Amino acid sequence: MAQSIHPATQTVHVLCGGCNNKFDVVSSYQSEELRIELCYNCHPAYTGKRKISKAGKIDRFAARYEKRSTDLMTKTGTEADSSQKKPE
Repeated sequence: MAQSIHPATQTVHVLCGGCNNKFDVVSSYQSEELRIELCYNCHPAYTGKRKISKAGKIDRFAARYEKRSTDLMTKTGTEADSSQKKPE
């Protein structure tokens, strides 16, 4: 494995501006301190304060799939189409 292509890593102190949480990570970031707005301790998606609803996404996917499948059926001629009949 080539030694010269990997960046140097160091321990970085991370400071969260949202909840004042402090923790250390190993990173290739050049400074010893990194300030962030949200961390795992105060982010709504991680803390459970905000519920993520997938019902709307599923309904939109079903509507798109239904539309595409009907468009595909009309393009391939699976519906009654007199111009696509095969001679016998």
